[in-house]
Amino acid sequence: MTTLIIGIPDSGKSALAEKLACRYRNRFYIATMVAFGEEGEKRIQKHRRAREGKHFTTIECPTDIGQLANRLASHSPCSCLVECVSNLVGNELYADLASTDEALLEKITQSVKTLSDAVDDLILVTNEFLQEDSGYDEETKRYVRLTSMVNQQLSDFCDRIYRYDHGEFHPEERQ
Repeated sequence: MTTLIIGIPDSGKSALAEKLACRYRNRFYIATMVAFGEEGEKRIQKHRRAREGKHFTTIECPTDIGQLANRLASHSPCSCLVECVSNLVGNELYADLASTDEALLEKITQSVKTLSDAVDDLILVTNEFLQEDSGYDEETKRYVRLTSMVNQQLSDFCDRIYRYDHGEFHPEERQ
């Protein structure tokens, strides 16, 4: 099963994802955030505290999460929580600014699919940006656009989606 949790920042996406992941004895937390400055470090510490005692094995992997497929497949049955896709998009984008959006979209979605094929339960957390063109510079607009494209591709691929709306998450089962 592959689940996508989409919401605005600080909407409780991580708490929901952790709750879903805890159904499995073997749990992996794929941390994609690279701390830039004090604020980034504070966010990372907040997430670490939130999952204390939940028995996650944390793997820091800011790019190419598909490379973890073989390693995680040997722990079946397991759940793998990716926190978060929007950080992954930013990391992939800034690692290769010369690539086209289409090439980056393909690379990121293929990496997610590779990981999904290797684990029993993949939970993807991602941000939803409400205003793509709200005075951002061109680089930020590209990041927001690419994140939206990745979210759409993953929405089409996932078995279940939770969308944040009116203060709560609404599940949508896919066929």
